[in-house]
Amino acid sequence: MAKFPQRGPGGQPPSRRRRADAERPIPSPQSTTAWEAQAQWYDQRQGEAGDDFHSQLVLPAVLRQLAVQPGQTVLDCCCGNGVLGRHLASHEIRSIGIDAAPSLIEAARERAGALEEHRLGDAHRMLADQLVAPASCDAAALVLALQDLDPLDKVLRGCAHVVRPGGRLVIVLTHPCFHLPKAHHWGWDEEAGMMYRRLDGYALPRRIPIKTFPGRSSSASSSSYHRPLAMYLNALGAAGWGVIGSEELCSHRRGSRGRKSAAEDAAHREFPVFLLLTAQRLEPALPARQG
Repeated sequence: MAKFPQRGPGGQPPSRRRRADAERPIPSPQSTTAWEAQAQWYDQRQGEAGDDFHSQLVLPAVLRQLAVQPGQTVLDCCCGNGVLGRHLASHEIRSIGIDAAPSLIEAARERAGALEEHRLGDAHRMLADQLVAPASCDAAALVLALQDLDPLDKVLRGCAHVVRPGGRLVIVLTHPCFHLPKAHHWGWDEEAGMMYRRLDGYALPRRIPIKTFPGRSSSASSSSYHRPLAMYLNALGAAGWGVIGSEELCSHRRGSRGRKSAAEDAAHREFPVFLLLTAQRLEPALPARQG
């Protein structure tokens, strides 16, 4: 069977490395324009309809879970270049996109149709800056964005502020249980002839710097914030959301043909890439009776 190394990438034993991570708090979020330096690259990568993960896996699942009808309005929080809004518009659903990167908002506006609106703003300040009117949206979506935001509470409360009671919030994350950058890896068990997923961490929250162009001199980077699943569920509840559904999306991609191809395909069908959480906006609590 596979033999696992006893020391981590940093040369420390796992127990010592976990202790060090536990003592390191998640820092304050970066500038609200952290993605501005990567905006051109991101816009080119996503284009009109999104990359294949978006177009084949993510967007159909988001539309299915939003459960909105033509003519209704969806808040697209951290909208990027507007891929979700365009997908919704193709189903005659209105959207209001919010993003902190001016160049991405510009790119979204250039492609927008009559059903799409885009506003420059920080998701953390959605409530404080009154970016969207209270209870003016039928649903909201955070697509592959929440893992890049810290802290969570202001973002989730902001979404709750603009969605009517009973409306839905659909969140898509890179799966926190199976896809932690720099800590989860594919491996090959020669004896068993199988591909496996090695997990070097999960329970401890951490900030992970991500270079946009590894190996290049470019300084463009962003941060990903890993959190265990319980942190997301508890944050949703604290912000006035009740989780009502979930989907785990496995990759549609398949490896090149070869002696390992069947094992690779089996592994890709076994370990989901994305986690989708569907929450419902709870009715405001009734005031306590006096006396």
